[in-house]
Amino acid sequence: MAKLTRTLAMRKLNDRIRDMREGKIYEPLRIEDAGEFSPVVASLEALRKTLVEKASEESEKEARTQETIASVTHDLKTPLALISGYAECIEDGMDDKNYPELIRSKAADMNDTVLKIIDAARNSAGKAKETLKLVDARETLTAIVLRHIPYATEKNVSVRVKRIPRLRIAVAERDLDSAIANVISNAAKFTPKGGKITISFRKSRKYFFIKIKDTGTGIKAEDMPHIFERYYTADKARNGSGTGIGLATVKEVMKNHGGDVSCTSKPGKGSVFTLYLPRYSPKSKGLTATERKIIGACFFLLGFPFVVAVDFFYILYLLIKYAGESGHAHKENDEIKKAGREMRKKQKTALKAAKSADGTDAESNEKQN
Repeated sequence: MAKLTRTLAMRKLNDRIRDMREGKIYEPLRIEDAGEFSPVVASLEALRKTLVEKASEESEKEARTQETIASVTHDLKTPLALISGYAECIEDGMDDKNYPELIRSKAADMNDTVLKIIDAARNSAGKAKETLKLVDARETLTAIVLRHIPYATEKNVSVRVKRIPRLRIAVAERDLDSAIANVISNAAKFTPKGGKITISFRKSRKYFFIKIKDTGTGIKAEDMPHIFERYYTADKARNGSGTGIGLATVKEVMKNHGGDVSCTSKPGKGSVFTLYLPRYSPKSKGLTATERKIIGACFFLLGFPFVVAVDFFYILYLLIKYAGESGHAHKENDEIKKAGREMRKKQKTALKAAKSADGTDAESNEKQN
């Protein structure tokens, strides 16, 4: 009977494992009916719960992706319709607006969106990565920042750029340019007129930091864990529109550089994006065996006088200690000799007294006889 029960339990367990392999993961496993297989079933149930959570996350990401694709399509469709309308106005001879400039502006917006999608696809596929080059941080970053400051100044947002340290960094200039452009354009987009953007730089022993701080609308706490996910449009939570591609691209670019990006934000007060770049440090060739021996010999020569001085004082200490111990030993010997002499004197005195007593007793006996 026990063998039959064990066989049935094993068959049920195999059936559930097959179901999970086929994607049937939403029915929980009953641990109490597993008997001796309870530990195995408990592990499988934990695995099933993890798979359910992962499937739920993937479903949410897929839903966001589809929503963003629809949003991007709409964002491209709208300017195309406007461009077509502006062109018709030009054909009709209307001149109440600067239609060529409006067309140029809408085409630039469309181009920016398309480039973001292309960059995201290229980085996601891991193809065509630009080679890192060793550059001067001050010269390169000055050129990049100045190129993208107009994003903010066109919106009447002031930009303050702090001093860039002089050091060398290994970067892919085009990719880094794209990352900084994304962060600055976002800061300008969500900072109201009269606001301020501050770009500062700092270096540590291992990293070089680029900090971009704005006084914009900020990001809600519930959106913060997801802002670097592809197609997550936290921008909508900030009363704007976006594709959810820009910050994901920034994250990938910084990871490709061996660095990272982080963000802190307070709704209504602004956001701070910090880009991390590893500092360039040339690899040391190391020392040869002969060079190490030469350096060791030099250290020995430098330390030799010190060793001699220590030995001298130590020997002097031992001599003083020996002299003290010898003097103490002589003193003890003198005391022992003195005690011996006194003892011998006492013995002689005692013997004289005994002899004197014996003579008196003999004389007394003779008188009595």
